[in-house]
Amino acid sequence: MMKSKKVKKKNILITGAGRGIGLAIAKAVEDVAENLILVTKSKESFRYLEKYFPRARNFNVDLSNEEKTTKFIANIKYEFDRLDVLINNAGFYVGKKFEETTTSDFEELYKIHLKAPFLLIQSLLPLLKKSDCPQVINISSAANFVRIPGESAYTAMKAGLSAMGDVLRNELQRYSIRFTTIHPNAVDTRNFENPQDFLAPEDMGDVVLFIVNTHPYCQISNIELSSVSDWRGNWPPWIPK
Repeated sequence: MMKSKKVKKKNILITGAGRGIGLAIAKAVEDVAENLILVTKSKESFRYLEKYFPRARNFNVDLSNEEKTTKFIANIKYEFDRLDVLINNAGFYVGKKFEETTTSDFEELYKIHLKAPFLLIQSLLPLLKKSDCPQVINISSAANFVRIPGESAYTAMKAGLSAMGDVLRNELQRYSIRFTTIHPNAVDTRNFENPQDFLAPEDMGDVVLFIVNTHPYCQISNIELSSVSDWRGNWPPWIPK
């Protein structure tokens, strides 16, 4: 009989951990974390994390602010000798017709969905290199594939994040860093009217836990995740025509 492998506990950093998908991921991986590093933007969600995860290292950081993000990264490098798993989850949704999407919408999406992951991966690379089995998990979106009307700016950012992960998987292969990009379809994080047609945040938590627990030689490159209902190429019910 094959012996079950003993899972070494990991230093895990999750952005956007204060609610929704990020919070579900934090709950899912808590038991396999040696150190759980949680990042959230709002003070309210930070207080929640402090109460719910008293043993975690919780940070209240606006990742759209480069100066604050750089200071946060400096704290991580000072406090921890390695990073095993970086989960780039922080994000927000803009669903507008192209004609109504503003440059401000575009710039704010860029700061969170592309610039922040770029900065975190690049700056925390020295800590990832010190891990026995480093992983980067990027939470992208099925918008990268389905090209839904009303999501032009959001889709562009998520497509960029997915593409960056694909390139870094090859470029940083010499450091044995495994890159996984998850492309979920609609997730019930905003109290939609018919949540039975959406994934639950806990589904994402289960998937991330599975990825984190895989053997170091197992490279899961991309995962596309949806409920049995989705809106591939059709006008989604949550965006007014």
